[in-house]
Amino acid sequence: EGKNPLAKQLMRSAFAGKDAKKKRKGHVKAMDLATFVSGIQSIPRRGHGKRALWVLLLTGWRLMCVLQMRWAQIDFVRNVYQVQERDEGWKGYVGEIALNQYALAHVQERRAEGGEAESEYVFPAYGCHSKQGHLVNCSGSIASASKGLEVPVTPHDLRRTFVTIGEVVLDGNLRLLGQLIGHKQLDADADGGRDRDGGSEVTRGYLVRDMSAEVESARQVAEAILMLGGCLPLDDDLTAKFKRRGVALERLELVNVPD
Repeated sequence: EGKNPLAKQLMRSAFAGKDAKKKRKGHVKAMDLATFVSGIQSIPRRGHGKRALWVLLLTGWRLMCVLQMRWAQIDFVRNVYQVQERDEGWKGYVGEIALNQYALAHVQERRAEGGEAESEYVFPAYGCHSKQGHLVNCSGSIASASKGLEVPVTPHDLRRTFVTIGEVVLDGNLRLLGQLIGHKQLDADADGGRDRDGGSEVTRGYLVRDMSAEVESARQVAEAILMLGGCLPLDDDLTAKFKRRGVALERLELVNVPD
């Protein structure tokens, strides 16, 4: 019980339609993705908020995890990001995390512009507007992208988007999905280092994860988001996955994901 922070909320998924309990009022629906994505595409290329918004949508990471990304922690060969203890926003997650090719493409655009020479951060602050040196929000870009929606999108809605679609794409593999969005997997108890999954803190030193599998899974979820958002053709395999789950795409609503 309680092994995965996603499990309880996904059991109360909005797939339940009218009977779903405790829905967040006014949250963005998956059917509005095309409108929201079109809104992102229409944002003028000023500053770095637009690209940061793309990365938020395509990774499911928390806002500060994206805004404080550092060039030195990106492995462009293996498509992974190295999360360090000093990094804000990760809430105990330390180590490698998959960075799919679609999100990475927006980072690589910054790199091609000379972003590495400009700042240690992928998304640096404008002038001296941030003591931290990186963007502290992208509220202007989110507001612009939300203009066609009845209710403005929040950064956490984008995390919810990734999880809702990813749960279907990855056939309900919640542990893998948690790894993709940076949920801490091993959570030691205070009295002996054993975690809820029966492992221990010592286990961390012996784990060698094949990140290529996680990178591919992250790519599949991001690709599905782009399909539903109208950027890529909707393929039969994705449609079939939703159909097997009995979910009509036009009725798909986002689940409530613990931060």
